[in-house]
Amino acid sequence: EELNKRFSNEQKMSIVVNEDTNRLRIELDTLRKHDKEEINRLTESSKKAKQNYEARILSLEEQAAKAKSRVNSEAERYHYNLGVLYTQNKEFDSAVNEFKTALAFNPKNAKALYNLGIIFDDYFKDKENARYYYRSFLELDPTSDDAESVKEWLAKLNKRKISNFK
Repeated sequence: EELNKRFSNEQKMSIVVNEDTNRLRIELDTLRKHDKEEINRLTESSKKAKQNYEARILSLEEQAAKAKSRVNSEAERYHYNLGVLYTQNKEFDSAVNEFKTALAFNPKNAKALYNLGIIFDDYFKDKENARYYYRSFLELDPTSDDAESVKEWLAKLNKRKISNFK
């Protein structure tokens, strides 16, 4: 009888353990499913956040590029205008520096090249540099209102160069 009692208790315990085990398995499956859903949700959320950050970075890079372009344009204009001012005040060394600085911001600034050609031609009497700047001006702006005058000045400079060799 004692043995039957023990057996009955063990059997009851076994049933309880099996029920607990089954309940734990169900809970574990539920947790796994929930974890997978949560991982998927977090993965999607992080992908969207990454896309948002990348878009924001691109936007900021574009804004920075536009700001840099505006600053360079303003700096070019500022240095060009300073070059004109120095030329008007007959401070030709300073004018040359300012026109060259304007060209550093924009190598296609035909007006700066034009003014450098005039300064080197008329004030420094440096015909080689004058030729260089006049030619560079004509390459950039061959249809300018000043193009014909520059072509004539170049022709005169070239005649002087030929006559100096004779």
